[in-house]
Amino acid sequence: MNIPKKLKAWILLCRCDQPFIETPFAITAAFLTAEDSIPDIKKLICIFFACFSGFMAGCVFNGIADRKIDAVNPRTKDRPVASGMVTVREALCVMVFCIAVVIVSTWLIDPFYVLLLPIPIGLCLVYSLTKRFTWLCHVCLGVANASIPVGTWIVYNGWRDWRALLAGALMFFWTIGIEIIYNSQDVEYDKNMGMNSIPVRFGLRFAYNLSLLCHIAMAVVLAALIYFAHAGLIFTVGSVICCCILVYEHALVHGLRKENADKIFNLSQLFSFLLMVSAVLDKLVYIHI
Repeated sequence: MNIPKKLKAWILLCRCDQPFIETPFAITAAFLTAEDSIPDIKKLICIFFACFSGFMAGCVFNGIADRKIDAVNPRTKDRPVASGMVTVREALCVMVFCIAVVIVSTWLIDPFYVLLLPIPIGLCLVYSLTKRFTWLCHVCLGVANASIPVGTWIVYNGWRDWRALLAGALMFFWTIGIEIIYNSQDVEYDKNMGMNSIPVRFGLRFAYNLSLLCHIAMAVVLAALIYFAHAGLIFTVGSVICCCILVYEHALVHGLRKENADKIFNLSQLFSFLLMVSAVLDKLVYIHI
């Protein structure tokens, strides 16, 4: 067995090479909730492991569920499970382990929250199947991802803080906008395979316009969150920069240039990472002034 090659396959399967997608939103929410102090570190560590492990579990399940579809798609045929580098049994073991980490991490925060886990975990896993029967698959992922900042906000501030809904709406609209663009690169292939998505159902022009509207809505929600969470200058400036990244993303696919859609993933990581860093720095500077 080629150990380095096998290790690379595991990393690609779990998307450990792309860590800055969903998880930074949890860290951002944690620092926004703590208006006068640093958020509890123990909870923050548990939230990080729960979110990142949940992200990996979803990626692994997606690799398992789509292995036959990926195998005949030139863009995805080299993915670990589709190519046979990782067996289905091995992938299932990894997925179960990741879900176990989510459960343990959540238990360490509060055993009560474990009872709620079937909802976000179920949505995260079901997303991979929804594109087989509905073009609303992007909405399913948006709702699943929205549970990350909402859950984090509730952990720190309880159930009565309505600003958790703003944090969830932020990630909901961001996710849908990104997913629509990213999925547009396979629109012809998905049509031939009978897969569903907004680009397949309504065409690229409508899809890109809807994606833009989602990100405009996200920017409005972000502005509201800055105001109601009493965020400082650093987070505000960081948010403006992040919005500029979104403008650049839409410029890349302007004129229906779906060949640029593959660049969206890395730009999305940059967006979530910068938003997280600005939230952390904003709080650290505020505390020490």
